Amino acid sequence: MAQASEDTAARSTTSLLFVVHQHRARRLHYDLRLELNGRLVCWAVPKGPSMDPGQRRLAVKVEDHALAIADFEGVVPEGDYGAGELLLWDRGTWRPLDDDPEEALAQGKLLFLVGGEKLRGRFVLVRTRYRGEGENWLLIKLKDRYATPGEDITLSRPESVVTQRTITDLQLWAEGLREVQEEVLRLAGAVAQPMPTALPPMWPGGRRDPFCDADWLFEVEQRGPRVLAFCDGSAVTLRDRRQRDVTRQVPELAFALAAMRLPKAVLDGVVSIDSARDPGAAAHRRLAETDQAAIERSRAKTPAVYHAFDLLHFGDHSLLGVALSERRRLLDKLLPDRGVVVFVDHVAMDGEVACEEARRSCVRSVAKRAASIYRPGERSEDWVLVEPTPSSEGARSGESSWSPEEAAELGERLRGERQRSLTVRVGGAAVKLTNLDKVFWPQADERPALLKRDLIAYYAEVSPWLLLHLQDRPLTLRRYVDGIGGESFYQRDWHYRVPDYVRLVPIFAPTAKRDFRAVVCDNAATLLWLVNAGDVEMHAWYARCSNDGRGWPEDFAGSEETVEASSLNYPDFLVFDLDPWTKIARAGGAKEAETMRLEALAACKTVAGLLRERLESWGLTCFVKTSGKTGLHLWAPIERRYRFDTTREVARRLAESLAVTYPDLVTTEWRIEKRSGRVLVDYMQNVRGKTLPSPYSVRATVEATVSMPVAWEDLQDVDSRQFALDNVPRLLEAHGDGWAGILDHRVSLERTLSALDMA
Repeated sequence: MAQASEDTAARSTTSLLFVVHQHRARRLHYDLRLELNGRLVCWAVPKGPSMDPGQRRLAVKVEDHALAIADFEGVVPEGDYGAGELLLWDRGTWRPLDDDPEEALAQGKLLFLVGGEKLRGRFVLVRTRYRGEGENWLLIKLKDRYATPGEDITLSRPESVVTQRTITDLQLWAEGLREVQEEVLRLAGAVAQPMPTALPPMWPGGRRDPFCDADWLFEVEQRGPRVLAFCDGSAVTLRDRRQRDVTRQVPELAFALAAMRLPKAVLDGVVSIDSARDPGAAAHRRLAETDQAAIERSRAKTPAVYHAFDLLHFGDHSLLGVALSERRRLLDKLLPDRGVVVFVDHVAMDGEVACEEARRSCVRSVAKRAASIYRPGERSEDWVLVEPTPSSEGARSGESSWSPEEAAELGERLRGERQRSLTVRVGGAAVKLTNLDKVFWPQADERPALLKRDLIAYYAEVSPWLLLHLQDRPLTLRRYVDGIGGESFYQRDWHYRVPDYVRLVPIFAPTAKRDFRAVVCDNAATLLWLVNAGDVEMHAWYARCSNDGRGWPEDFAGSEETVEASSLNYPDFLVFDLDPWTKIARAGGAKEAETMRLEALAACKTVAGLLRERLESWGLTCFVKTSGKTGLHLWAPIERRYRFDTTREVARRLAESLAVTYPDLVTTEWRIEKRSGRVLVDYMQNVRGKTLPSPYSVRATVEATVSMPVAWEDLQDVDSRQFALDNVPRLLEAHGDGWAGILDHRVSLERTLSALDMA
C-alpha cells in the first residue's frame, strides 16, 4: 500500500511539475527543475541525479526559469544563454514533504517526493556551507523501495523520455535540420508558399504481384490509421484521413513532435498502438474515442507510435512537387529511428525483401515510384500495394541460412558503399543501418580513421563464427554512440521497441527489484542491429536461456526466487581473467610503455600456462584468448549442472591456491598498488550476469583490437595487438574458429571439487 500511496501522491493532479534536462553547454550536466509558485526553481547537477542513496550529487543553485522551458527539447542557439543541446531526460510531478517549501528552501533543506519516468520516490536537497561560483547544494536519494544502489541511471537510461533520442541523436538532428533548411532552397519542385492547415492524404492506386525495379522504393505497410502532422515549432495539430483534428486522442505524439520544434513541417504517416495485439485496430479505436479518461487509460497502458514516411512541407516551401526519393531523404534527417515518432525506411530496389518483411508481419508491402510527386486526396498508380505470396516455413519463422560467403559479400559491400544510411538484407531480414560515415576510431599512426561502416562490416564478416558464441545468451551491451572517443555506458536493459527479428528476454534484477529486458543475439540481423546502435563490444553471459532438457525453468522474470531456480543460474564455463600488475598508460614514455606492456603480457602467458596445468590435472580442458587489451582470458567448459555459487567458489579456491604456490607471480589482490609486479587471477567474473568480452569481440582501444582465441602452442609468440578489426576476418576465413566446438569439451567438476575439499 505504501507504493500505491506514494505513486498517487507524486502523480496527483495537484502535484507540481518536475523536469530534468540533460544539457550540453560548455560541459555536459543535468538541470533539475521544480515548479514552485509559478516558476521553475533550478539546480545544475554536474554528474546527474542518482537513485543510489550512497551517492551525494553536487547541485549548484542557478537562477529560476519560466515554466515554458519545461517542455523544451532542442538546441539553444549560439549566443543565447545556455547555448547547446537540451534533452528532456526526465519529467513528471513532484510534491514537497515540507509544509512550506519556500521556507524549506530558505532554510537550506527541501524534502520532496518525485513521480518521474526515471526518478521515483523520496529525495532531499541540502545546502552546503561551501560557496563556489554559485550556491552549492547536495541532491540525495533517500532509502525507499525505488532506490537502486550501485546503478548509475544516467548511464543505463540516457534517452529522452519524450523522443527516446540521446543527446548525441539531438546533436545529429540539429545538424540534419540545418542541412534540410539549406537543401530545401535548392530542390527542384519546391515552391515557396505558406504551410497548409489541412491536407487530404494520397493513396495507392492499385495492386501488383511482388517485383523489383530500380525506379521504385519499397516499404512495409504500417498497420493503423493515416494521420498528417502539421508542426509549427511547439504548435502541433494531428489530422486523420478526413482532416478531423485528432490531436487530443494521441497527446503523447503531439507532445513528442512539439518537443522536436520542427519549423513549419507537414508529415504523412500512420499511427499504431505499441504492444497492442492488433496495433492498427487499437489505434483506430483510440482515434474514435471521445472520453478523455478512456484516452488517458489507453495512453498509460499502450502508448501510440507515429510512423512517418513522407515530408510534404518544410519551412516556407511546399514539397508536393518534389520527387518522393528527395522528400524521404530529407525526412530521414529530421526524425529518429526509435521512440514514439519514427521514420519508416524503405528498402531500395528490393521488392522481395519488402515482401518478406511484410509477410512476417502479416501485412502487405507498398511500392512507390521514386520520382513521383505527392497528389493530395488522389489515388495514384505511382503508389501500389504489393500482395505477399506464400512462403516457406523458414521465411515465416524469420530464419534462413547465413554463410561465410554471404557475410563476406555484405562486409565488402558495406566498406564500398558510400550512402550514409541504407537498409540491407541479412539472413532474410531487412536491417536499417544509419550514420555510416561517423568516425568511431580517429586516425592513429599510419592507419586511417575507422568509421561506423567499418565496424558493422567487421561484425558482418565474423558473424558466422561469432554467433555460435552469442546465441541463446543474454548480452550486456557496451555502447559507444559517439565512437570510442565519446562517452560510453554498459546497458543490460533495452527500453525501446525492437524489430521482429530481435529477441528480448525479461530477467529479474535483485538489486533493482524489477525486471529488465536483455537482448539475446540469435541471428546476424540482431548482431548488425546492435552494432548500428553503437554496441562496440559483445559481452555474452556464461549461461544460456534454454535448459538443455534438464527441466530448469526458462522463466526469469518476476522475483529473485524465479531467476535463482532458472536455467540462467547454470553456467557452461569456469572463467579466469588474467590482468597484469600495471596500467600501461601510466608509463613515462612510448618506449618504456611498450617494454612494460610486453613484460606484462609475458607474465600473463606464464600464469596462463600454470593455471592450465592445474586445471588439466583435474581433467578440465582449458581454452585461451587475448583480452584485446593487456591480459588473457581462460575459459574451461564444464558440465551444466553446477550453480554459479559453486563455480565461483571453485574459481576462488583455484586462484588462491595458485597464489599460495606462486606468491611472487600470482595474486588475487584487486588493488594495483598491492600487486607488486604480480598477475591478478580474477575469479570474480563467475557470477550470474557478469561477463567478459566474447570471442571475436572488438575492444574500444586505440588500435581497434579484438579479443582473439589462440592455440596454446602459438601463445608464446602472440602479441594481443596483432589481432584487430582489419585483419581478423581474413584470419577466420583462412583458419576457422579456434574455439569451434568448445562445448563438446565440457567435463564434470567432481575431481576438482574433491581436490579442493568441496565434494
